[in-house]
Amino acid sequence: MDILKQYMTPGTRICAAFIDNVAEQTLIAHGYPENTSRTELAAAESLAACLCIQLKEADSSVSVSLKYPEQGHSYSAIAERDGRVRACMEEYTAGIITEGVILEITQRLAVRGDYTGIVTAPNVEAAVTEYYTSSRQIEAYCAFKKFKEGYCCVICEKLPVTRPEDEWRRADAENVTESIKEACEDSYDACVDALDKLQLISQTKLTYGCTCTKRGLTRALALMDAQALAQSADDDGCMEIVCKYCGRKYRIGLSEIL
Repeated sequence: MDILKQYMTPGTRICAAFIDNVAEQTLIAHGYPENTSRTELAAAESLAACLCIQLKEADSSVSVSLKYPEQGHSYSAIAERDGRVRACMEEYTAGIITEGVILEITQRLAVRGDYTGIVTAPNVEAAVTEYYTSSRQIEAYCAFKKFKEGYCCVICEKLPVTRPEDEWRRADAENVTESIKEACEDSYDACVDALDKLQLISQTKLTYGCTCTKRGLTRALALMDAQALAQSADDDGCMEIVCKYCGRKYRIGLSEIL
């Protein structure tokens, strides 16, 4: 089942995304070859879903990009707060950084605009931990696991302790995080069982879906140079636009833009 769950303890806030069908639908929507790695796509999608909840902005979506210099590919995903997730794979040419993974997280805010954080690390889990430390000044633990039942991404965010009388919350955070670490290293069932012992705050069904519309694309194209648009049009005065995240095709005429 593709689902996003949020849990709470006195010392931690935990988000867990379980993904299976969404990653499969991503491959089908884009027509990717069967040998395309589902793991990196699922990592981007599940991470985006978790962060969309963890970052707590009611009017925001979150995009995640995982760039692998050695592999020569990047995997990007966007998650909405209603559970819709979509992703894509693109070629990536390495720059200064030639190994590990480059994690780019963009929070898209309706009022304040976009906020982007970029970190590098040996793997996805370490990159997420570094993102929380450097961009949010919060200690966190991340696990991304591939099980036979599907993929699982868990983020344990340790809540700050500011008063001496609340020091016990720090111990709670350590104990909860350690138990989840052990469970994630064990099995899918162990991971689910460990999480089910915690207080469930919310759960959202994850689905493959996009927010692109012809109207939105037409508005975006209207901001471009008219001469450039004319050069891009075919003999019928139309352009075919393909959404890179869901693969949906739109045919838009210059008369609709200019």
